[in-house]
Amino acid sequence: DLIGDKILVEVQIYSYNCNRGVFSMRFSEKLDYLMKVTNTTNSALASSTSLDASYISRLRRGVRNLPKNENYVPLMADYFAKHCSEEYQTKALRECIPPSYPVSNDQSENSRSIMRWLKEDDDHPSNTVQGFLDILEDFQFKKPHNWSQIESADHIETKKSLVSIHYGFSGKQEATLAFLRAVINCNKPQTLLLFSDESFDWLGQNPEYAARWAALMIQVIAQGNRICMIHTVSRNLDEMLAGLSRWMPLYMTGAIEPYYYPKTRDGLFKRTLFIAPETAAVISNSVGNMEDEAANFLITDKKAVRALTREYNNLLALCRPLMRIFTSADSQAYKSILDEFERESADAIVKAESFGILSMPDVVVDGIITRMGQTDGQEIADYLSIRKRNFTEHLLTHEFTEIVTIPALDKMKEGRLRVALPD
Repeated sequence: DLIGDKILVEVQIYSYNCNRGVFSMRFSEKLDYLMKVTNTTNSALASSTSLDASYISRLRRGVRNLPKNENYVPLMADYFAKHCSEEYQTKALRECIPPSYPVSNDQSENSRSIMRWLKEDDDHPSNTVQGFLDILEDFQFKKPHNWSQIESADHIETKKSLVSIHYGFSGKQEATLAFLRAVINCNKPQTLLLFSDESFDWLGQNPEYAARWAALMIQVIAQGNRICMIHTVSRNLDEMLAGLSRWMPLYMTGAIEPYYYPKTRDGLFKRTLFIAPETAAVISNSVGNMEDEAANFLITDKKAVRALTREYNNLLALCRPLMRIFTSADSQAYKSILDEFERESADAIVKAESFGILSMPDVVVDGIITRMGQTDGQEIADYLSIRKRNFTEHLLTHEFTEIVTIPALDKMKEGRLRVALPD
């Protein structure tokens, strides 16, 4: 039996599950989204579609489903296309409607795209999300085969100047590497403050550079530094999940505290803040999609770095935690959160890569604990007994659904199946 480190990830998803259709949306959610984007009231839409305002309200709340072949959907699409005249409204449509339905300055084309989107049956999660979940399940640390070459390539002295300017994506790459080297050379543990709502193409398009960046980041964390990172959840979800996947090895160290800003931004003005309060900062600003032309400033002036740190902390005060990650070193905190979750009086649906311990027969659990050969076997058994007793009590009043992944036959024969037991 393989008993791996247990990691509990609490992900708070953006209120609208859209982002180019990567998360599916029901008709009611699409209608509500379009009405909010266009600032439309129930009565205004009812007047344009010859419907009753109360019926619009029921459609919007999901109380009434969309009947097949309803002739008012084209009227709704025409209305929304007509009232999406501002740039931020068009951008909101592009962010939510799948790329296969073009959104442009052509009102007729937008109407057709909105109509097709409203009518489509899209109740299945996308492969993008499933792919990210697969990464979480199958994650393991891997050291690059050319690790020594990567490390030696970055044993370079950082230039001594208070401010240096670097342009475009290549400039951001140069500035970021210099920033990380400065943190490593500081030899004083600190919390790095990271935020960027600019494109991450500068990091993701060059595998060789990404490997150098990863090597330096791991070295930064190995020296005892921590990272506070504010994520931009209004990104295209493909980009956001790709970013989370890229950061996964660092998340698993438990050294990163991720946050997100909960309110919608139009994405016109963008900013990057990479700050090491004791050392240096990298900042940049851009408008629209001009990141590859923007100036990136590497700053080591102490007064300027302190001012940027205050700016970051003001932004952080407006943010919320994005996820919590527990490693084996945080087992007590993990158990506390797990206990709080399991004591919640509500129906539950659980999906995990391992077999659920709560629904497992006692004889199987006892056999696993015995084969583990741990000295605290009785303590583990007592802890599981409490959890199973609470679980049984909840079954009297609530439903529990467990989604089980059928393992590969060779893993079963070799006894390499995971079970979520406490350490």
